[in-house]
Amino acid sequence: MKKIKFVYFDLGGVIVDHISGLIKTAKKLNLDKTEVILLFKKHANDLDRGSLSLSELENIFDKKFNINHKLDKKLGEILVDNFGVIKETHDLIYELAKSIDIGILSNVSEDIFDYIKNKKLIPNITYSSIIISAKEKTIKPEKKIFEIAFSKIKCSSEEILFIDDMPENINTAKSLGWKTVLFKTDNPQKSVDEIKKLL
Repeated sequence: MKKIKFVYFDLGGVIVDHISGLIKTAKKLNLDKTEVILLFKKHANDLDRGSLSLSELENIFDKKFNINHKLDKKLGEILVDNFGVIKETHDLIYELAKSIDIGILSNVSEDIFDYIKNKKLIPNITYSSIIISAKEKTIKPEKKIFEIAFSKIKCSSEEILFIDDMPENINTAKSLGWKTVLFKTDNPQKSVDEIKKLL
C-alpha cells in the first residue's frame, strides 16, 4: 500500500461543529431548533453551490421566522459565532502538518468560510490546497469537485486520505481510488485514532 502523502479534511462535522451552531443560534433567537436545522438543510446545497447568497438565505429565514428585528449582525456571522471547534481534529492537524501536506475540501459558502477563518476556527497552518464548493460551483458528492481537488495537488489517488462525515462523499472519494475515513462527529477521538492507523 502506498504511503499517504496528502490529507484532505472536510470542514463542517470534522473541523468545526456546525450543527451545534445551528442549535445555539435557534436558542439565541428563541426559535424551534428542529425547524431551523430543517430550513438550513433545505437550502444548504444551493448555498454551498454558490447559487444562493447568504443575504438571500437570511431573507428566507426572516420570511419563515420573522427574525431580522432580532439580529444584531448578519445571520451567517451569528451562526459562525456559535460554531464549536472539534478539538481532537485541530490537535491532529497541527500534529500532521509537521510532516504531511494538508488541505480542506468543503461544501461551504465563501462568506461562511471567510467568517470561519476570521474567527480562527480552523487550525492556523499553511494549507497546500483549499477547495470551497461555492467558489468552484460544484458540491460533494459530485465527482467534479473531487477532480478539481485532485488537480491542485501532486500525488497519486492512492496517496490521498480524505476525511468526511457524510457517507455519500466518502463513496465518491473511494470510487476515485482515494483512501478514506468516515468521521464520527459524536466520537471524534475514535475517528482520529482510525486516521492515525492509516498514516
